[in-house]
Amino acid sequence: MIWMIASLALAQDTPAPAPAPADEQLEEAKRLYENGVRLYEEALYDEAIVAFEESYALSRQHALLFNIANAQERKGDLEAAIKTLNKYRIYAEADEAAKLDRRVRTLEERLDKQRVATAPAPVPTPTPTPAPQPVQTTRTVGNPAKWALLGGGIGTSVVFGSLAAWSYTEGQAAIDAGNRDLYSGPKTLNNVSLGLTVAGLGLAAVGVALPAKREITTVSLAVTPSDAHVRASWRF
Repeated sequence: MIWMIASLALAQDTPAPAPAPADEQLEEAKRLYENGVRLYEEALYDEAIVAFEESYALSRQHALLFNIANAQERKGDLEAAIKTLNKYRIYAEADEAAKLDRRVRTLEERLDKQRVATAPAPVPTPTPTPAPQPVQTTRTVGNPAKWALLGGGIGTSVVFGSLAAWSYTEGQAAIDAGNRDLYSGPKTLNNVSLGLTVAGLGLAAVGVALPAKREITTVSLAVTPSDAHVRASWRF
């Protein structure tokens, strides 16, 4: 009695076999398969895959999985082809195992290369713009201060030297005439003129001492953020 109960429990746990497809289903599966072959030959791989999958759903002929994988490979969907071939390996004959393994490995290698080829290019890391470095240059130019002092000093000494000489003559004439009122004016003018004449000679002496040329230093700062070029200069 115990053995009968155990046998009954075991029978309940075992899945029932799938019902065999009806003749009408097999005919429809055959028609879909033939359509799939024609579509495959016309390179209409999406449509061929649908036809083969519908045929497989009706007939459960596992060889159709191989046809589906072929169409997926021709379509370029290598990942789907690998999944379908791995599913077919469950039902494949023993002598097909080695061939299927080689084909799956080949598809996996192709898929890896395909992923590398279609991967987005890495975003280049922007190169930091170096800090602008000042560039110092020196060049020799004329010295305008020399000629300004020399010319101004000589001109001043000539003009006021002439006034000093004239006022001296006028003062001497006033002294000779015994007119002190006329003497005070030329005397004052003479003193001022002599002072300015000496000052003019001093300026001229400085102009003579200065060099005819002088060196100037130019500091340039170049900034090139892109294609633009900005240059700033200072003179010392």
